[in-house]
Amino acid sequence: MKLCTKCGKPGKFRKGRDVCVVCSHAKYIAWRKKHPDYVRRSNLSRWKLTLEKFEEIKAEQNNSCLICGREFFETPAVDHDHKCCPSGKSCGKCIRGLYAVLVIMG
Repeated sequence: MKLCTKCGKPGKFRKGRDVCVVCSHAKYIAWRKKHPDYVRRSNLSRWKLTLEKFEEIKAEQNNSCLICGREFFETPAVDHDHKCCPSGKSCGKCIRGLYAVLVIMG
């Protein structure tokens, strides 16, 4: 039985790895917490946004959602907020709002 070189416990391993998936994930989470600016810039690059442009857009919207007008109390989602719907799946409000914005903006 293979043991993790980090925690010493048996577990699931990715092919060719000596560290279990639990320890590997913990390392990944720790790295993300240590490098929040890099993570944020990387996430924004999906939408071809720089951190500076993102902050500019947020300021133009008075730190509020363009669709519903609610003020942001934490870093806002760029496309839509998956936490807004109780079931974790979109209730449709976000998607309809985004679609309306896209149609209006052309």
